[in-house]
Amino acid sequence: MWAVVLRTHGRLRRLHPLVWQACQGVSTSSQPDRLAGYRKGSIPPRLVPFQVSLKQAHDIFHEWHGDKWLAPTKMLQHPSASVRPVLLPFWLFEAAIRVEYTGVLGFPVEEGKPSSGTVWKETHWRDRGYQEYPWTLGSMQVYASYTYRRDLTEAAKEPGMLSRTRVLKAEEAARGLVAAARSGPTLVDLDAPAMRQAIAWEFALRNIRTNEAAEAERALKRETGAELVRDVQVRIRTLRRRARLVYLPAFMIDYTFGEYFNAHNERRAEKYQAVVSGMGNTLAGERHYDPAKAQVAAGALVGGASLLVSMVAVPWLGMDLGWSLGVEGALALFLACTGAGVGAKLWPQIFRTNHERQRRREEIEDLEKFMTMGLGPLDAADNEQEVIRTNADWRRWEESDKWRWDPEKRQRWAEALWRNQQSRRLQRKRIREQQDLQLKRQRLEAEFEARRRQKWGHASHHAQFAAGDRHGLSAGGRRDFLGYYKMLGLQAESASITEVEIKVAFRKAAHRWHPDKQKVADETARNEAKERFHQLRLAYEVLRDPEKRRQYDNGQVVVL
Repeated sequence: MWAVVLRTHGRLRRLHPLVWQACQGVSTSSQPDRLAGYRKGSIPPRLVPFQVSLKQAHDIFHEWHGDKWLAPTKMLQHPSASVRPVLLPFWLFEAAIRVEYTGVLGFPVEEGKPSSGTVWKETHWRDRGYQEYPWTLGSMQVYASYTYRRDLTEAAKEPGMLSRTRVLKAEEAARGLVAAARSGPTLVDLDAPAMRQAIAWEFALRNIRTNEAAEAERALKRETGAELVRDVQVRIRTLRRRARLVYLPAFMIDYTFGEYFNAHNERRAEKYQAVVSGMGNTLAGERHYDPAKAQVAAGALVGGASLLVSMVAVPWLGMDLGWSLGVEGALALFLACTGAGVGAKLWPQIFRTNHERQRRREEIEDLEKFMTMGLGPLDAADNEQEVIRTNADWRRWEESDKWRWDPEKRQRWAEALWRNQQSRRLQRKRIREQQDLQLKRQRLEAEFEARRRQKWGHASHHAQFAAGDRHGLSAGGRRDFLGYYKMLGLQAESASITEVEIKVAFRKAAHRWHPDKQKVADETARNEAKERFHQLRLAYEVLRDPEKRRQYDNGQVVVL
């Protein structure tokens, strides 16, 4: 058996570059970007055979739509409709991680009385320990191509399916076709695994963060007794990571329903896609409602109510008024039928509009979180801030205008995002290295100054600084001649203010004084709020940088 696998391994490399590139494993080496636990060589891709036929996929789609009375019938009988089997590539990851977490805890002002208000308290970082994520979890299975919408391809994943896998033969990989008797009379296409493993890992890591954040929230409530928890943050360190490629069976359904007007005001049939799992238990698609059925339902409801009112009104109010009610009932019936038909036809567009509105709200929330963490150039070194930005980037890539999915554009977009994120990681690394060098230099200067004072005593300017003088220095303190410390709510006379304290103070002040948070009506007040926030950012950028803060403490004007 292993001889066959090794021959397959060699043929894959010669015959199908895309599959070979996708299947190449990562070996253990001394390179800093290699993670421990990888098997040397490569793992041949595997596939899950189809368990349902083409006809069964038709029936599953019709049954899914048919369970709603208002759903249209015979949608796949249109000449433009098609159902075709395809094998979708998925990166399956398994990982071992180390997790730390923290958050802001909410306690009621009066114990046992949640309505009395909430007091928020920050807590220290806690160790959640070693966690394993196996490749059988759905959250660790990432669609490895750009051909189809990602939310639809989720239907291909089903519990227990991986127990049926077999090795993908070299001949099948070379042709890009697999014979599958149950799927229909034709060969099944292999969707090319165009997504690089590093990009797929970003999605798996995002799923891990989401799961760990939920676990951290529950742990904080359990450990501290807090009623509420917000601003949960997790730090994840990957100890081991491994990936394999598996093809999952699915049926891609293309059909049309309704119409739309393009940019040239031309009427076009609206195209839709749905996915039926090759295991036969899951379907992903959009709901539709038949305008004719909606009109009949609305007519029956309004017409029945109108008839009932007329029958009751005639004996009591006379024929004339009863006839008038009948006319008004007919008008109401017409309007109800028309509105129901239009609503049923526009329902997919209404759903898409609401989905896009919700996505933009989430994007604005992410932007607010990002801004409250700091806007200075040194804030790029903050990992928590980068996580928010990365998640927002990939969410926009997945969801923005996904109804007009273009594989080539999505691939270019994904590659550009990934390159930018790698560039930011390198920048953060360089910034952290510069900060470490500055701290080391400051420690050396402090040690040198301590030795000098021990040997020669205080210089005159040091004595003046310690005792205070007429130029505005307080005893043992620092000069705050522009009020930067005061803007952040810090005491300039404090013996030592850490960078963490400055950052926390800026977050609180930014959340309080952000222009969008100010409820002002006139233009003058809005401009004042913007100017106050600008000064706040300026103060933070000066105090955040150790070198600029030292210059400011010595009474020098810092030019940004």
